[in-house]
Parts: sequence; C-alpha cells; structure tokens
Amino acid sequence: MRRTERIFPAGKWQTFRITKDETRYLLYGLSVTIAAAILLNVLTVASAMALYETESWIMQAGTDISMLLALALFPYLIYRFVFDFVPANLPRGREWAADILLFLFAAVLLIWKYPTNIVLHYLAVAVAEEYHFRGLQLPYYEKNGSLGRAVVFSSLIFAVILHINDNILANLLVRFPLGLCFAGLRVRFGLGKSILAHWAYDVVITFL
Repeated sequence: MRRTERIFPAGKWQTFRITKDETRYLLYGLSVTIAAAILLNVLTVASAMALYETESWIMQAGTDISMLLALALFPYLIYRFVFDFVPANLPRGREWAADILLFLFAAVLLIWKYPTNIVLHYLAVAVAEEYHFRGLQLPYYEKNGSLGRAVVFSSLIFAVILHINDNILANLLVRFPLGLCFAGLRVRFGLGKSILAHWAYDVVITFL
C-alpha cells in the first residue's frame, strides 16, 4: 500500500461538494489561524519592546521564537485540547532520522552561500508555517472532509489570511500555488520535505 493511500484514503478527491459539517470545521480551522496571527503580532511587538537596544541577532531570535510559539505551539494546543485532534501521520522513527540528515545537508549548503542569520530565520518560518498549515490544518480538514478540499482550503488560508498585509494578487498568483505545492509534498513525501522545500524557497527567493 502506498504511503498516500495510508494517510488519505482513496477516492476522497472525487467530489468538491461542501457539507454543513465541513463548513463548520473549515471555520474552526480558519479561526485558529486568525487567532494565531493575532497572537504572533502581539508576541512580536512584546519581543521587540523587551529586547530593545539588544544585539540584532537577539532581537531576531525573539521574533523567531514568537513565530514558533504563535504558529506552531499555540495551534497544537488548540487542536489537541479544544478540538481533540492530533495528527496521526507525523514523521517518526527512521523518517525523522532521514529528515534530520537532509536538513543538516541543506543547512550546510545554504549557510555556505547565504548569511547564517537569514538561513536560521527562514528555518523558523518554514517550521512554524508548515507545521501550522500542512502539519495540523490540512489533516484536520482532511479528517472532517476530503483531501482535495483540505489541500485547497489550507493553501488558500495560508496565502490570503496569513499574508493578509501583502498584495492580494501576489497572494493568489504566487503564494496560493506555492501552498498547493507544499501541500503536495506534505501528502506525498511527508511534513519534513515540505518544511525543507519551504525553507529553501524562502532563503533563495530573498536573494534573487
């Protein structure tokens, strides 16, 4: 049996009809993202005020930690203790070991070519965003609907809601397709691969 069939049962791509229950779950997931985005802004401002006049790398670390807390830890707690949902298909064992080796290899290549602080910052961004949208939200939507809708809705929320302050056309024409690509990597190869792709993309695109 293929990995994709074990994670997402076959046949769930066939229809895009949305039920009332699925709409409710969609709004639940959307509300978590909105709350996480608000918390991220609050923590980022608080971090900047608390670390004012410290060295730049310390301020950057405060921002990165705020992102991990707001977009990864906080949503996990909501899904786990409010929605009683824990993804059953996160990497484990040998898969984690393989991902760690890939990340170490990618880190060497990226740090060799780009500034270390930028590489580490975008690693935090990739971990936080991928865990939120592809590690929690996507399987939550899939469990309560279909894989097709889960991929589309989580990618759309990633593009439009998380990046609400950016240009809407850029969100729809660039970030939404990117979200679909990252979701495809998540479904086919696992969360570690989508994080790796997201990380590498953000670092490289910054210097183009």
